[in-house]
Amino acid sequence: MIKYTKTFLILFLGLPVMLLGKTLVLTADKTTYELEGYLETLLEGGLTITETRQAALEGRFVPLLEYADIVPFQDYWIKLEIDNQYTYEEGYVEWMLRFSRTWSTVEVYFTDLDQTSQVRKSGLFTPISERIFKAALRENLVKFPLAEGQNTNLFIRLRSDRVDIPPNLSIELSPAEIYMKKFKQKRLYAKCQPLINFYKWRLLVAVRC
Repeated sequence: MIKYTKTFLILFLGLPVMLLGKTLVLTADKTTYELEGYLETLLEGGLTITETRQAALEGRFVPLLEYADIVPFQDYWIKLEIDNQYTYEEGYVEWMLRFSRTWSTVEVYFTDLDQTSQVRKSGLFTPISERIFKAALRENLVKFPLAEGQNTNLFIRLRSDRVDIPPNLSIELSPAEIYMKKFKQKRLYAKCQPLINFYKWRLLVAVRC
């Protein structure tokens, strides 16, 4: 269960507070989305995915508030509503969710292109054999399909079993193709960095001489 401290006081006093829970619209104008501003949560814990979907049908999800007190050793159910306005000519079939490394368990439930319920797992404490996407094991990544013009609800279960690092709800969504290009470029740069530094050092020595 998410605890709210000063949130409700702020709401009742009418002071500004960032409410989350709007529909995320995907268009060709943008390829990377920060999900702050689009998330909803349940104020009750210990639910299964079936119970969570029923809770959504009954309208029990509420906007996730900026001042939510998120603590370790608890399960958090997050809902994200997506309106995909890409077309196949300009868009992407597979998308990538990138979560903070603070989460030990990440489970993303969605309906695939065949209208079949699926789950994809990540999380630093999740066994590698259970992760669908294994290209970057040090990252919390989940790849999922999204059809052209499809409206969908993602249900995300998050859990942190680490006491040294507070949980962080920063989540990023981008086309899988674009994310992988950036990831490969970053990895290539990391491999080449020692050689680049060596030539910079040689150049500096030559200039001083």
